[in-house]
Amino acid sequence: MDERLWCRSLQRTLAELRDYQQKHDSWKQQQQKLALEQASRPEKIEQTVSYETHKMRLANEGVGG
Repeated sequence: MDERLWCRSLQRTLAELRDYQQKHDSWKQQQQKLALEQASRPEKIEQTVSYETHKMRLANEGVGG
């Protein structure tokens, strides 16, 4: 009887580990997709500088126009 309980416990633990592994694999895949879709740090800086430059030009046109 004790051996059966032990075996069931091991089977339950194994099932939990498999479930965790599937969830982890899914999370890892989502993180990889996200990393590919996000702009790199230099691209983000370039976009910010471009945007801020554009805002300054618009502000200067409003003052000078």
